[in-house]
Amino acid sequence: AGWAYAVAIDHRPLMAQLRLSLTDITYWHDQARRASEQALSGLQYLADGPTAAQLHLKYARAVARTGEAEAAQRAITAAREARERDYTDDLLEIGGEFRLSWASHHSLAGSALIEIPGAERDAAAELEQAALLERAERGRLMTPTALGEQVLPFIEPASLLDSAFSASLRRACAPCLVRSV
Repeated sequence: AGWAYAVAIDHRPLMAQLRLSLTDITYWHDQARRASEQALSGLQYLADGPTAAQLHLKYARAVARTGEAEAAQRAITAAREARERDYTDDLLEIGGEFRLSWASHHSLAGSALIEIPGAERDAAAELEQAALLERAERGRLMTPTALGEQVLPFIEPASLLDSAFSASLRRACAPCLVRSV
């Protein structure tokens, strides 16, 4: 019914979103080849923005599972490029399920890379970045700058201590951490 509605109103972002959902369903039913086809199908409806990036990343994960390492690497690069292009639509304005955070972006990239033999370090780096961004998003505190015109986010360093990646995250984040006064 959703597909018929999306086609009837020619809503390409919704068509891409529905293909994204189908990609997940087929992937989690151990049909990686079919999931990759669904992701590519979704990219026919949307080439830019977070949903396109998510389709590229789901494609990367599916083809990595089938042993196509180079295709997976290309898709991860394409995902970043799609994400960085200026794009908006009414689904993104709704947010929620239709929004892809940078933490989720890195997590999906890591889940694709973990399927590729020899890409464990890259996978770990992506997953650490995902954990850091997720932690920063949940623990974001705002403080006015000296100018008072801009508000900068900062992470309370103590909030990172309980993380499984705490040592590496603290090293990676040391330059951007601001201590509260």
